[in-house]
Amino acid sequence: MEATARAASSAARGRTVTGRLPLWVLIGAFLGILAGITFGERTAVLKPLGDVYTMMLLSVVYPYLLSSLIVGLGSLATGRAWRLLQASWGVYLFLWVAVFAAIFVLAQAIPPAAPPVEIKPPHPISVLALLQTIVPDNLTHALSRNFVPAIVVFAVTFGLAVQSIPSKASFLETMDAVRLASLKVWAWVVYLAPFGVFALFASTAGTITPRAAGTLVVYVALFLIGTGVLAFAVFPLALSAIVPAKARDLVAELHPAFVLALVTTLASSPLPLIQSVAEQRLAAADVRSQ
Repeated sequence: MEATARAASSAARGRTVTGRLPLWVLIGAFLGILAGITFGERTAVLKPLGDVYTMMLLSVVYPYLLSSLIVGLGSLATGRAWRLLQASWGVYLFLWVAVFAAIFVLAQAIPPAAPPVEIKPPHPISVLALLQTIVPDNLTHALSRNFVPAIVVFAVTFGLAVQSIPSKASFLETMDAVRLASLKVWAWVVYLAPFGVFALFASTAGTITPRAAGTLVVYVALFLIGTGVLAFAVFPLALSAIVPAKARDLVAELHPAFVLALVTTLASSPLPLIQSVAEQRLAAADVRSQ
């Protein structure tokens, strides 16, 4: 009961944060574009404000991501973790394939950029650089470069290793305190989302050149189509295969997270919102941690 009550309390905090967040964020984005078109390059003074907001989100999301994965996996028994993987690995694999397929297809539709005056041979894609985005050889480097897959791989590996440690209660309690503190700071920062998004959109719309505007419109349209299909169709349908919920209900509950990720272009920024939805589902189903 204690775990269920804690999940319900955390979910309630998530609901107070979300509220009308998507509406205010979209209003901020619209007003930012309008200000950029109206005032032009003078809106460049707002760019540092948008950058600061982005950095504030990232600074708290990664500690939250690391601590949440380590606590969630480290507190599970090895057998239970294995059963969860067996029940969901197909959905995870499908979503990875769907995302990379969508990226590949949309990339083919983006018109190539005009060649520069001085044509240089392209640098070949380094296999090592690709692996560094997935394998965390240096966690500090991965955090500084926003390599989310590498950060997740590190946290999952570390969490699995903690499962076999006999005296892990105090460590998990400390990590859970980090998670809750990160969530509180994130809640403070996310209240500033409309202002941060306004600054980002205003500085972008006011400083973009007319030549680049056409390409940007094509890119934004393709980006919206791709992310819209993935977020509002593919992801909810796949998730409903392993969660006792309808895809339509999941879309209604997750749309604040989708909007925040869309307008900030930070895929990791809405993770606390997503977890709050998961905790609401667990509390409603009276699922107790073991």
